[in-house]
Amino acid sequence: MITIKSEKKSYGINFPTSVEEITPEMLDAITKDVKLPEYYCIIALAFQTKLFDFCAVMNNTKNSNMSVTPLLAKVSVKDVKNCCANVGDQVLIDRSSLERGIHYNAKTMINASTARNYFNGDNDLTRLIMTKSDKVIGTNHETGKPLRGCDAGNVIILEFKICPIGDISAYIPVNVDVNDPFLYVDAD
Repeated sequence: MITIKSEKKSYGINFPTSVEEITPEMLDAITKDVKLPEYYCIIALAFQTKLFDFCAVMNNTKNSNMSVTPLLAKVSVKDVKNCCANVGDQVLIDRSSLERGIHYNAKTMINASTARNYFNGDNDLTRLIMTKSDKVIGTNHETGKPLRGCDAGNVIILEFKICPIGDISAYIPVNVDVNDPFLYVDAD
């Protein structure tokens, strides 16, 4: 997790840097007030991108290439018992079903429009990130050290879709270890 702090605002943004940092508790907090009908769920689309790339394309209307991981964010109350997944599990769903889903504009600092507005409100902060400056732009929670524009790595941007549960093919826990029979490791 990293915190980006504008000198022009009294608050900052805590950006997760990997999907593993997005907990079920976070997803519950973001979606707690949404009342879903039976057979529907909310899917969080976790877009992983470099902070530099996000700032570079945030006002561009063209699509950019970002890695996306769909996560189960909420299931309707009636379907909780029948659902074979937990909040936070990765969802296997086809792209067309996601595109047909209803967009849910969640009130969170790390959705694309809110983050874009935050950076657009401080041209100096954006310039520090874009020029990869040595000036401090926030804090790296992992190391506890100041985060500089030149050190800004990956961040997660969340968007949400409401989709029928029937469109989901499978669920996978995010932190699963796969015992790959095709992996070869030197015995040295």
